Formats: sequence, C-alpha cells, structure tokens
Amino acid sequence: MTLGLNSQIERLELARQFYGEASEALRAEHDRLRENFRFYCGGDGQWDADALATLDEEGRPHLTINKCMPTLNLLSGYQRKFRQAAEFKPRRGGNAQVAQVITRLCRHAMDTSRPKGDWALSEAFLMGAIGSKWWVGLDIDRSYDLVHGDVLPKSISCFDMLEDPLFRGYDVNQTDVYQHCRYVIQSRWLTGQQLRLLFPDKALELELYQGKLDEMKPSGGDVRLGTRTQSDAAGGDYDSAASTYERGETRTVRWRTRFCWHKRYIRQSYLVMPTMGKIWDMSHKRGEAQQLARSSGGRLEFYERLHPELHLIVTVGEGAGIELEYKKNPLGRLRVYPFERFCPYWVDGMPLGIIDNIKDSQRELNKRRSQLLHHLNSTANSGFDIPNGSISEEEDRRLQSEGASAGFNLHFDPKVGPPMRRTPAPLSEGHLRLGLLADDDIDKVTGLNDAIRGYGDRGKESGEALKTRRDQGLTVGEVVFDNFGATQLGFYETLGELVRYRDDKGRGLYSDEEIALICEEEQLSVDRELLHSMHLGRYGIKVQTSQSTPTVRNQGFVQLMELLQGVPNLAAEVDPLEVLELSDIPGKERIIESVRARRQAMQQQQELAAAQEQQAQLAGGLA
Repeated sequence: MTLGLNSQIERLELARQFYGEASEALRAEHDRLRENFRFYCGGDGQWDADALATLDEEGRPHLTINKCMPTLNLLSGYQRKFRQAAEFKPRRGGNAQVAQVITRLCRHAMDTSRPKGDWALSEAFLMGAIGSKWWVGLDIDRSYDLVHGDVLPKSISCFDMLEDPLFRGYDVNQTDVYQHCRYVIQSRWLTGQQLRLLFPDKALELELYQGKLDEMKPSGGDVRLGTRTQSDAAGGDYDSAASTYERGETRTVRWRTRFCWHKRYIRQSYLVMPTMGKIWDMSHKRGEAQQLARSSGGRLEFYERLHPELHLIVTVGEGAGIELEYKKNPLGRLRVYPFERFCPYWVDGMPLGIIDNIKDSQRELNKRRSQLLHHLNSTANSGFDIPNGSISEEEDRRLQSEGASAGFNLHFDPKVGPPMRRTPAPLSEGHLRLGLLADDDIDKVTGLNDAIRGYGDRGKESGEALKTRRDQGLTVGEVVFDNFGATQLGFYETLGELVRYRDDKGRGLYSDEEIALICEEEQLSVDRELLHSMHLGRYGIKVQTSQSTPTVRNQGFVQLMELLQGVPNLAAEVDPLEVLELSDIPGKERIIESVRARRQAMQQQQELAAAQEQQAQLAGGLA
C-alpha cells in the first residue's frame, strides 16, 4: 500500500519504512566500504583480527607495506592536475549569450564558495575511489548574505547517505517515470541545542523526548558514535538514534536527524501559448483548460504530463520519532535531489572501488613480507658448533647471553679449537617471489605502471615510448573518470539551475547587480528574462578538462613551441608577444607592456618622420 503525505502520521511511517528498507539492504555494502577505508589507512587495518591475535601470541611480526594509499593518491593527483570544468551549450530554443552567462555564474559560484567547489569534487573523487561510493551535494549558506545566500558545495560521506536500493541506475536524479530513485536519506548528527535552534516550533516536543536521557550539556565536539579510530575510519550504527561521548564530567549526546528526500510522480495539466512561450499550470482546472484550448483557434494547446514532485521529511528519534519539518517542493521549481553520487565502477547496481580489486594482493604482500622478516629474525643468530672441551662452563654461559653482541670475545682452548658459527639458512626464494608477484599484481590490476608513477629505467626508453606506456596504463582508468564525469554533469546541472533560479519575490542566488558586474567583466550582455526563465530555451552541459589548469596550459605551450620549431615559415609569421602571452613565465605582463610601449613609440616616430618627409616634398613642389 502506498502511503500518503497528507498527515504527519503517514509521513513519519513513510520515512521510517524508507530508512528501514535502505539500512537493511545496504548494511553489507557499508561493511565492505569500511574495510576499504581501513585498507587505505594501512597499519593493522589491513590484517584480519584473528590473524593479528595469533601472530602477537607467537611473537611474530606483522608488517604492512601499504600500496593502497600511493595508488589511490596517484589517481587523485591525476584528477586534481587535470580538473574538468563545465560549459553550458544552447539547445532547443536556447541562447548562446545566456549559455555563456550561466557558465560564468557557475564558475564564479565554484571559485567563491567555501570550501572551494573544486576541492569538494576532488575530495569526493578520492573518497569514492577508496570506498567505492561517495556523495557531493549543494546547499545555500545564508550566514553572511541573508537575502540571496551563497553556494555551499559539500563532500558528503557515504555512511551518512542511504538511497533507494531498488533503483539500479547510476544517476539518482535520472528522469525516468518507470525507473527512478524514490528517495535519498541524509543523516546528520545534531545536539539538542542545535535541534532547538533549527526547529524552534518543535522545542517542547524535543524537551519531552529528551527527558528519557540524563541532563545534557552543550556539545564539545563533532562526535558520531563513540570515538573514531583508524580501524573504524568511517561509518556509524544504523540502529542508534543517538550517540554518546563522555569525557570527565562532560556528556555529549548527538541525535541522528534524518533528512528524507522523497520523489514521486503526479499527473499535471498545462495550457501552452507557443507563440509567446507562456505556460500555465491548470492541474486543478483540467476541464476548463481543455475548453479554452478548443475555443482558442489553435493559439492555446492543452497538455497532460507526468512530472516529479519532491518532498522533504525531517525526523529524529527511534521508531516513528518526531517530525521536525515537512516541505513540499523545498527547492521550488527544482525537482531534483541536491545530491549526486560517485562510484568508480557501477556493475548493474553494485558500486565497486579501486581497493576492492587489490585487497587480496595487498594481503598477500603483507603476509609474505612478514614471513620473510620472521624467517630472517629466526635464522640471523644461527648458533655455534662447539667442540667438546673447547670452552669452559663460564664462557658457555657468556656465549649464550652475549654471543650475538658486537665485539664479543671468547676464551677457548687452542688445542681443541674455537667454536664455529653455523651458516644461516638462506631466505625462502618462494616467499620472496610471491611477495614480488603480489607487488606486481597491484600495478597490473590497477593499470598504473612505472611510466605513470614516474619511475623506471631512464635512458632505455624514448620519451614517446614512455608516453605511450603511460597512456596505455591510464586507459584502464577511463571508466573511473567517465563515471566521475557523469557525476559532475549532474552536479553542474543542479548548480546551473540554482544560479538561474528566482523565487516568487524575484530573489535568487545572484542579484541583478552581481550578474551585471560579472557580465561586464566578461564583456557579455544578456536578457535577464531569458536568463531566469525556466521555460524559454534549454541548455546542455559539456564537461571537459579545464584549459585554465597550469598542466594543460603548459602542455599546450610545449606543443606550440615544438610546432614553431618544426615549421620555420609559420614561426616567422607569429608575433613573439602572442607566444609569450600563452606561457606562465613570471612577470610576462610587465615584459609585454614594455615591448608594446616601445613598439608604439617607434611606430609614432616612423609616422612622424613620414609626415615630415611628405611635407618637405610638398614644400619643394610648391617652390
């Protein structure tokens, strides 16, 4: 039975059902994600607890040669070095100038946000590559601008998010009536004081509900469930409604506050005037709208469509708990979740990360290295072969206690002969080779060869050969970057709608004055009505490597210099100052300005000399 949203009881039950369904379905997946994060952090987190206990009991070493962290950091560094940017393109009925302004507004929002939007995306890439899933979100911060607000990009932990487990698509904002993500739930851990500040209308209910616990003091830190350790790097308990942290006499309690975003489709009726681009919602006057369309002589058209409707239900507490807030279409005309999910690999609804494929090789590497060290420690002091009567009992005791120390001297009977140290057993070739194979397997599975890592046999391969091997290795990771591109596409689509959005009072994220300043800076002009209209024109997005990153600029400059060196005739026609402008040489602006000033002075002198010569010729002709 489909629950309604008309009463508080129905909404609480719906939110409870969604949370219970998702938490149960995703429990095993989150356990796997926690293990992935432990592998990235290294240390004992890469060892099985029973194996550690056995090794400690036997006094044997357990080394961790963490290859996961540098492998993931390399991919993350590549993404940060070649960051992508979104460019809006006009589609059906769109305007090129409006597309440029939307692009510039999104870039301005990303550059001026705190934290930086690029940082939030890069953090989501690294965390998603580690765990196999991470989230990015958008919010409006009104701490400083009370009217318009500022964009707040967020990197959100996968352990704070639950999504519809029956949805098998990658994009949670996929607009498909037949297969769409029914809900996304974000958990936030808030103190009682924060809850009363954020939801003042529910202060009395909160006080009554918190009466079940002892008297609470204001929070002293962001504590989720107890203390966080390296072995439990992320995550939380699904079933707990509150977390407690005690230190001395201070007791901190944070309540799990669930923000349940729910999407469902409804049938809506519209009247459309194609010539004017006007659209009227006639869902409550369907019959009247049909009559108007029939009697308009073709000027009005009647449509019925299924459209998404977004609901936000905020609850706290065990069981049904308390409904703190309910909003229908909380983002106004935007009917999308303010979240996007990144998964490096998406296999028919199952997310996979980079570490998922290299954990076995990492375990094998740690195991073989530890066995080699244990073997070395066991055989380093191999003992002595002592002839009968060679040393006294006192010297024998000294030999047993001090024989392994440096500079040890021993008194023996020269007639019998000295004690002889036994030759240590050689290291196990099998263990050594297995360890090397495990190390090599990690590189092969990830595709990150020596050329990508920046080390290898220099001088034995040409630069082109190294570049080819590097590109071949990166080809293995194209799926990861394609999926991240899809995540960014959804992120920028939502951001583009946010920067254009205007509420019923005509207020938006950017005021008209701010838009005018940005347009003036970019030498753009735009029709404000076209910019803010959600009905006139559509715009697509192209996510590509940003041309403003230093790495991309440097690569382009190197290619240009190689071209000019190879084609002398072309080099002769290119102005050196134009080449200098494309470089990142410090102080290039001052050099360019100085050269241009001298060129202008020389041109003025030449023009003056030519004018004087012409005047002299005219004067001579008159004489």
